Amino acid sequence: MAGKNFYKQRRTRPQAPKKVLAQASLSLLIAALLFANCYAVVKMMNGQSVISPALLKAVLLEPDGDSIALSDAQAEQISQAKEEPWNRLERQAGSVNEGLSFAAVSSMLSLPENGKLSLEYFRDALFIGDSVTEGFAIYEPLKSVARILGIRNATPKTFLDNASVIDYGHGKLAIPAIWDAVSAEVPGKIYIMLGTNSIVSDPSDEAFLHWYGAVLDRLKETFPGVPIYVQGITPVSKECAEKNTNYSLSRLHTLNNKIAQMAVSKQLYYIDTHEALANDEGYLPDEIVGYGGMHILASGYTTWVDYLRTHTAYHPANLQFVEAGPYT
Repeated sequence: MAGKNFYKQRRTRPQAPKKVLAQASLSLLIAALLFANCYAVVKMMNGQSVISPALLKAVLLEPDGDSIALSDAQAEQISQAKEEPWNRLERQAGSVNEGLSFAAVSSMLSLPENGKLSLEYFRDALFIGDSVTEGFAIYEPLKSVARILGIRNATPKTFLDNASVIDYGHGKLAIPAIWDAVSAEVPGKIYIMLGTNSIVSDPSDEAFLHWYGAVLDRLKETFPGVPIYVQGITPVSKECAEKNTNYSLSRLHTLNNKIAQMAVSKQLYYIDTHEALANDEGYLPDEIVGYGGMHILASGYTTWVDYLRTHTAYHPANLQFVEAGPYT
């Protein structure tokens, strides 16, 4: 009986003051969090900012942990942006992509930067395309390095139909059957860019994408395991875009988005040529604009190749070409 009374007394002994204080503090903290959560939900449901400008200015931090020195006007501007209603049902002015660069969506699907490889990396590369690709065969730095099949006025159907063509990039060389010439190559990687001509000649984007997709499928079948880089249609000059609506920023933006989605769906790599070549307005810079406003001068190909050198898919065999890292 004595033992039972002893344990009974232990169970009914008053709790220590410190323990009671800790439990009370925890209860208050839970209540505060619940209140804050409810407050935030109510504010957001009413399209209001949860954080005031003053508090925003106080808590906004740089990546290294230091406070950002925002002016009162900057903090107020950010706060007002957060207060813009997001859950209205009525149509809002402007497009979904308003304010974004014209390559914004396709850029999200493009191959990211990855180290920098030497020009020797392109020694076994095959470039396929139209007259814009032809420039690689005319100008440095790839004309004596990579294999270039850039055919003037070419569309996807040119390759699918195994057409007879003239290779002006190699001195007006006659090629009796272009697909036979492609399939005879033994590339270590393939770069393809089509659309500069199709954007005018094909009746619709869907027709162009259908035939382009067929070319990509044939390349995959002909060269199994070979990396294929699908490059977006290059930007054009501002004058060209304004004179011909086929080359407007919105048209190129839309078509490159579709090309990027198609490439990724086929497990191919997409290269964002707009990031490589376009100026802040989305056009070819005046200093590299060539014939017709859609072709590119020699210096532009150097810029283009420098971009390709820093946007490659990792492969252990490429480690021998790495000039700058990280390459992963």
